[in-house]
Amino acid sequence: MAGGSAPPGRAAWAAASAAAGGAGLALFWSSTRCGFCLDDHLAIESNADIAGFEGSFSAALWHDFWGRDMNAENSHKSWRPLTIFTFQLNYLAGGLDPAGFHATNAALHGLVCAAVVQLGRAVSGCLRASLLAGLAFAAHPVHVEAVTGVVGRADVLGTLLSILAFLAYSRLLVACGALPPAGARRTDRRWAVDVDGVFAWSGCFLLLGWGAMLAKEVGATVLGIVAAYDLAVQVIPPIGAEGLDRRPPAGSCRLFLGPGFRLAARWNRLGETVKTRKKREKTGRK
Repeated sequence: MAGGSAPPGRAAWAAASAAAGGAGLALFWSSTRCGFCLDDHLAIESNADIAGFEGSFSAALWHDFWGRDMNAENSHKSWRPLTIFTFQLNYLAGGLDPAGFHATNAALHGLVCAAVVQLGRAVSGCLRASLLAGLAFAAHPVHVEAVTGVVGRADVLGTLLSILAFLAYSRLLVACGALPPAGARRTDRRWAVDVDGVFAWSGCFLLLGWGAMLAKEVGATVLGIVAAYDLAVQVIPPIGAEGLDRRPPAGSCRLFLGPGFRLAARWNRLGETVKTRKKREKTGRK
């Protein structure tokens, strides 16, 4: 490549992801020798949706994270059926043996670390910085409670699906023509729109984003994150794009935000209609 070194290829990125993922898994593998602790007893051992599970996955859809009926007054209202589903699979594989639950958490953490490297690839394209971010994420002590505590799986699984949703959305921007595909010149003013890719990556984003919300409620924040990223893509020129004032208009932001604005407008109109009707009812009574 004239004028500079060639960018890292897929093999280099795959190796970096594997290194970060392996580090995350290795650092927390010792947790497989631990038992249940604190909230694990209530959420796992005392939860009828998990302990004594006999294959009825639908029951967890009507219960909160702790196994209580969602309509009960003492319910926590934390609806995380996807996380409960993974606990049920652990129970089917090894009963209430804590080792299996902890091993799954450690493996999920490793996958998150690998996904962080790919996140850096999508945002910066710098292999060294992305690998450093993945390794720092793997070893950061703030993750100890979420990974070693079995109930922390909601956080780990939600994070994994949120990052994957973001990566799917970044590929959607490429399909829309808002970002250059691999190998394209960043000085080009327009990139081709892949219609099939738009539908495929939109579906992946919706499924992964919904999955993040089903793992833990905070997964809904990925919608705001990708909206902000989309707006940034429309305004900030790509790195190394000499003579490029703005990114080409992809319409991806309108695809994402348009329905939201219309829904908000209809909701506001509905609210005004309800207020007007109530005012009329009060006036009629007087």
